[in-house]
Amino acid sequence: MVTARRASFWGLMFCVLILLPGCVQQFRYEPKPLPILNSYNASFEDIQQSVSLFARKLSYHDGKDLFNGNGKYLYNGGTLVPVQLTIENNSSFAWTLSPNHIEIEQAPFYVVRKQVSNNTAARIATIAILGTLFSIPAIVIGAIAVPTGVILGSGLLILSSVSIGTGIATGTAATSVAVYEGYRSAAQNVSIEEDIHRISLLNEITIQPGKKISKLIFIPQKQFLSSFNIEFTNAANELDQLKFDCNLEQKTNTQ
Repeated sequence: MVTARRASFWGLMFCVLILLPGCVQQFRYEPKPLPILNSYNASFEDIQQSVSLFARKLSYHDGKDLFNGNGKYLYNGGTLVPVQLTIENNSSFAWTLSPNHIEIEQAPFYVVRKQVSNNTAARIATIAILGTLFSIPAIVIGAIAVPTGVILGSGLLILSSVSIGTGIATGTAATSVAVYEGYRSAAQNVSIEEDIHRISLLNEITIQPGKKISKLIFIPQKQFLSSFNIEFTNAANELDQLKFDCNLEQKTNTQ
């Protein structure tokens, strides 16, 4: 019937208006570059043989926008402490830095990924549950009213058709939105993984003369120490090393 079709349409629109806004937000992934630390925004600063090291522990304000806003999960019940390092090489040599030469335990990639990635299954389940809560009661009420409508007249029959149509439309819309949300969430997780590799110190890096590099390390909260050693190696001579005593609570400047 026309009335039932209209009910189906408005049921569909209602579900989309309720569920879609939460799904379309942050669809586009926008990686943010790490700021370059300097004497003004670093909590630690030191220089050896024209190689400068700046470091700071990221506060919630500093880190919440990482990973397209998922950086907030590092702080809301998170178990990792993000620490930013900026290396400025004004020497004539290339220097290497490996995670193994930072004397504090660091979280591996898969731990960081789990902390900041979307829980795709949970998001799909939430939408499915919401759709069920809207659709099942409408369908059940409509089905119960059908026999009564047959006996009492077309008015109640139309009402039952409206209820069933609304329930079916709502369930269909919820399924469509859940599929869309699953795709969006999974795609964003791929971008997050790429971003972790881009800004984190997961492997050995080389800082060429005249270059600046900023990287993040993620330290498990239970193993976090405000003071730890960081060792650089001359890329041309592995016996030539620089050792920084990084203290995130006390700014130093050694010439």
